Amino acid sequence: MRGLGRDRRSAAGLRRSEGLKQLAGYLSTVGVNAGWLLIFDQRPGGSWEERLTVEEVDTGGRRVRVRGM
Repeated sequence: MRGLGRDRRSAAGLRRSEGLKQLAGYLSTVGVNAGWLLIFDQRPGGSWEERLTVEEVDTGGRRVRVRGM
């Protein structure tokens, strides 16, 4: 079970990085310098404290606010 949790976190990190890359490309295409990336944590179990996150990331010169929920 412990390895499965690690795999899920790795997969979530991969989705986050792919989402940031995709959003940065979109922001560039439409010519804006900031945007939001919402990540919905659909894993069973886990507390809201673990799921709810807020951070600000600079990606390719664009500011992205990342919300985990």
